[in-house]
Amino acid sequence: VTHEGIIRALLWKIKSIDSKAAPIPRYPYGSITVLKIESGKLTVTAEGVLPEAFPDDSEICEILKICRTPDEVIRHCEAVCAAADELCAKLSKAGLRLSRGQLRAAAKLHDMCRTIGAGHPKAAARILRERGYMKIAYMIEHHHDIWENDQLDEGQILFLADKLVLSSRRVTLEERFEESLKKCRTAEALKKHTERKEKAFRIDRKISQHLGGNLQ
Repeated sequence: VTHEGIIRALLWKIKSIDSKAAPIPRYPYGSITVLKIESGKLTVTAEGVLPEAFPDDSEICEILKICRTPDEVIRHCEAVCAAADELCAKLSKAGLRLSRGQLRAAAKLHDMCRTIGAGHPKAAARILRERGYMKIAYMIEHHHDIWENDQLDEGQILFLADKLVLSSRRVTLEERFEESLKKCRTAEALKKHTERKEKAFRIDRKISQHLGGNLQ
């Protein structure tokens, strides 16, 4: 955290820019610039990204391609995005302020690294942080076990939307957790399943209170 002029000078040095020939870049107050150190070398991976920024559809496609996300996983993500978008639209109409763009991007990318296994949320978050998308990275990193605030937010909507989709098919919470229960082989897995189920129904109830009706 420092002044724009210092950030600008540092970036010009790292990128070997001729300060006399190149135009002076401007970075918005409160924006995020990301430096990556690898093999003793500094590189710039994001410049002046605002906290509320999110990747557009073109960049989302690029990220999915880089991660070699399978088509069936992309279809799942699109179905989760549709569910999240629907919830967001209803809640926004009811007066709750949410970032539809951030939620849609997070939903489309939440399983982008699924092929690597259980660690895929952290791997995805690392890629997104390098691009300056800190809030989306947090949402995706914790989309299996999001922190449950009293105030509904995009992360909780993503968590619930993911539980309303089985493969690429919309289901009820009962159907989703009945199916996932079959995969629980240990006491620890059963405990996690129970916690996530209870959290999903709590979030569902909070949304219902905002909308004045039952989502199921």
